[in-house]
Amino acid sequence: MTMGTLGRLAAGLGFSLLASCSVVAAQGASPADPWSQVPALPTTYYRDFDFETRINTAEQRNNAELTRQGDVNTSIKARFDTMDQGEKMQRMQEFMMKNPQQAMQVMQAMQAGAGAVTAPVTASQGDLERLERELATLTADFQAAVKRVRDPVQRSIDELVKAKGKACGEGDCVSLPAADVPRYKALYGQLNTDYENICGAWWGPSGSFPKWLGNYKQYLLNDVVAPAVKADSLVLQQMAMMGVPGTGFRSTAPLSAVSTYLAKVNQVYALRPHRIETPTPQAR
Repeated sequence: MTMGTLGRLAAGLGFSLLASCSVVAAQGASPADPWSQVPALPTTYYRDFDFETRINTAEQRNNAELTRQGDVNTSIKARFDTMDQGEKMQRMQEFMMKNPQQAMQVMQAMQAGAGAVTAPVTASQGDLERLERELATLTADFQAAVKRVRDPVQRSIDELVKAKGKACGEGDCVSLPAADVPRYKALYGQLNTDYENICGAWWGPSGSFPKWLGNYKQYLLNDVVAPAVKADSLVLQQMAMMGVPGTGFRSTAPLSAVSTYLAKVNQVYALRPHRIETPTPQAR
């Protein structure tokens, strides 16, 4: 590739790639992997406020880092934005004259990447829609399964209370003949037992919901983060060609993906019902 060709490539690509990206890839040592901050998925079948607290804490920590890094990126990018367009082109030409081989590699990567960075966005949209449809189906199927096992038991409880129970005091207080109290308590216990018998398929280590979240994470890593980091890397190369310091710049794509994933984990695990506590009726 001749210097003339490099020049035409530089003019043709201009700075559109840089203008289209808000962040750039890391320079220097990488910080801790933001995915390491994601709490382990719970193994219990009931809604767990302790887990929700851990998720919310991780979200707050991650979002704070996302904001901090975004501010750093904006501040550093401002150095480039204030540079005159003519000076930008001059610096790029000077870099190509001093480093023709490196410039050729960079420009070829930019040429290949300029048309490719937007393609994964369209493809990933289709993947996201498919995943959301799958989650909606899983949610409906799970709720229907819970209803199937609990509704008959709840009807038996209601029939017992209607036939032999009497209201006592305030709220849901009920009195029953002493002989019916054990059955009443056993039915309430059965609400949980029957639910637990079906939950391994949904919430166990290889259950439908953890498996879906694994697929969702891979979608974020492969379809969202990887293309964004690749595009950001090209941006960093452009800045380096023009002598704009990039130290401190880091792609916020991983942090954004973790934030999205944590919110989805919270949404999914909130589908678990609370454990039903067995009330103690008054015996008479």
